[in-house]
Parts: sequence; structure tokens; C-alpha cells
Amino acid sequence: MDQLHPTQKKRNAEARRAWDAAAVVPDPEVPCVNVAELGILRNVEIIEGKAVAYVTPTYTGCPAVLAIELAIEVALREAGFEPKIERVISPAWTTDWISDEGAREASRLWHRAAGCWVQLKACSIWRNHCGVSAMRKRKH
Repeated sequence: MDQLHPTQKKRNAEARRAWDAAAVVPDPEVPCVNVAELGILRNVEIIEGKAVAYVTPTYTGCPAVLAIELAIEVALREAGFEPKIERVISPAWTTDWISDEGAREASRLWHRAAGCWVQLKACSIWRNHCGVSAMRKRKH
């Protein structure tokens, strides 16, 4: 499965290896989906010997963004890179950036959760507070 963001596809082997290391970091709030599938990892470049990862939070005040950036930094360091994280807030993240695989994984998780959680609709998975309020408890 190729999770590369379109801007990453033409990068060299070292940048590709850095992308692969960063891309598998799970989202802390929806851990069945990684940052590449969620679409918040926008690009990884090698600049002046550093692996620079560009991250767009799902919304400007997302409380998980620091945890995500730290996890990407650790993943890059463990892969042998000197990491640098750049937060990109424009253009703003959109649910259009969620990969098909990411949407499938999140949907499977929510449907498996003892029948108590249901997804309201695919286009609002992570709308508010990184998705917490996009789910509702089903009445039994």
C-alpha cells in the first residue's frame, strides 16, 4: 500500500525512507489510523541533513497536535534522522485528505465497539475536536 502524499512521490530514497518512518505513527485519538492515512502528515523532505516533516492538525486548536508531532519526531529519530517538525495551518486540513484506507479502518473500529458507537457520516469523522464529538452513543 502506497500512503505517500502526492507531493512526496517524486522525492529521493532518503526522503522516502523518512516518510515511511513518520507515516506509520498512529493518531492518538483514533489509533487504528496513522498520520498518513488521516492526511495530517503532508510531506517529509531532507533539508540540510534534517528530515523535515510537515504536519497539518485537523483543526488549529487540536489538543493532540503536540503528541502527534512528538511521536513523529521520535519515529524519525529512531529511523536515524535528525528530525524537524513544521506545523502547517494553511491550507487547513479537510476530511478530503483522509485516505480510503484510513476511512475504512476508522469505520471498522467504530462498528466493532460492542455496537455502542456508530459513525454519523463519512464526511464528518473528524470534524469537531479531532472527531470526539463526531460519534454518538447509540440508544439500546
